[in-house]
Amino acid sequence: MMKKKALLIVVLGLLNGIVQAQSSGTLERIHLFTLDGYLSVRSGEFQAKATSEIDAGVYENGIYYQTLHIAKNESTGLSNFYLNGQPKWNQRFLIRPFLTTEAWKTGIFVIKYLDKDSPSIGYGMETVFARNVGQEICDSVVSVGDDGFVYKIGKKYFYTKYRSVASGSQPVQIMWPEKMVYGKGGTKVSLPKEDADRLSEGDVYHFCYWDDKAITRYYYVYRDEYMANSVLVVNGKAVELFDVYSDDDVRLKYSFNGEHWMAVVGQYFWIDGQMKFVEGYHISDFFINDEGDFFFKAFKNGDKKNVETIVANGEIIRKDAHVGYFNLNAMQKLTFHFFSGGQCFVYEDGDISNKTEEFMSFFYEPDRIDGMDIKITSNNKHTLEYVTGEAGLSIDGRRVIETKPFQVIYDSKHNFFRWNCIEPNREGKTELVIYKYHL
Repeated sequence: MMKKKALLIVVLGLLNGIVQAQSSGTLERIHLFTLDGYLSVRSGEFQAKATSEIDAGVYENGIYYQTLHIAKNESTGLSNFYLNGQPKWNQRFLIRPFLTTEAWKTGIFVIKYLDKDSPSIGYGMETVFARNVGQEICDSVVSVGDDGFVYKIGKKYFYTKYRSVASGSQPVQIMWPEKMVYGKGGTKVSLPKEDADRLSEGDVYHFCYWDDKAITRYYYVYRDEYMANSVLVVNGKAVELFDVYSDDDVRLKYSFNGEHWMAVVGQYFWIDGQMKFVEGYHISDFFINDEGDFFFKAFKNGDKKNVETIVANGEIIRKDAHVGYFNLNAMQKLTFHFFSGGQCFVYEDGDISNKTEEFMSFFYEPDRIDGMDIKITSNNKHTLEYVTGEAGLSIDGRRVIETKPFQVIYDSKHNFFRWNCIEPNREGKTELVIYKYHL
């Protein structure tokens, strides 16, 4: 009996070794859904995970997969969520994802309602669904962050943190300049007389609406035939720009309370009227908070590597980084995502955290960065390489697919590389698939 048991153990061990040998180095393609021909899905807006729930969704090779994707109808322009292949709602709307995750309940999305027959929500109104909780209905959602958003109602702008099931929100009106046209066919709203006299019909200016008429925030670019250079007029005070510029050349943001402002023109920028210079760089985005702290990211002119430098209050805090999401949090502290060597990092108010594991199932729309050379190494030294936004992926120097990979990870628990793909089939339809390369 003992010899039979020993023999059985040896046989099972050999069979196990044969199965492992057969799976090692093989590419497994898992087909989840084929979309109708008029539907399209973008990379990052398709998520899938293995689950033990029997009724979760797709069953393939002994594993159940729970799926979520956002599909757009190319005929109507409308979009919808599909949970395990089934549409979540029957309403007509357009979805702008900010954070897409494996589960609807943890994502953040802007919803624009386009149902003319809706009795409760006006046509074209918008809201944010943040972690399965609907937020304020508004005219438009202007800016979305990880813990709050900016929105417009009427002529006024507000910021609020996301409310949850357990807590509400407390909207705060903020200074947000709106582009306007002066004169006939436009408006002459609330500008001081000296500014109104300076502008002509058709001139562009930017104005912040506020409840208190005594609080006025506005700016415009001005130049007449006697002036060699343009000037930027902010709240009635002129700032010389040392060249000829138009309104399209100038970007300006106020702090939420309107006490501070930052303007960017070419290689120059101004903080509350004080000029500074970043020679050879282009500022791609910037913020100034209620305390007067300023932050910006910038890339070298002519640089095609998609890397940027981050500056906080004049000090460089990160150089040559692939930067995605870049914003102020609810406490008005700088937070941003950056990527290096296939790893994902989050900077928040001076602290840096490696979020690679968490971001395996998270996709932030601002993190959609093309042209990054990615190299991922497994525990046993296999190497996967690809370029974000481009088709093709190689493992140990061998090309294994010719389609565009997305959310590429190394699963150390099961010892395989895994990624998602959105692929056309021979019928011209779109297939949502997962690839696994067993090591």
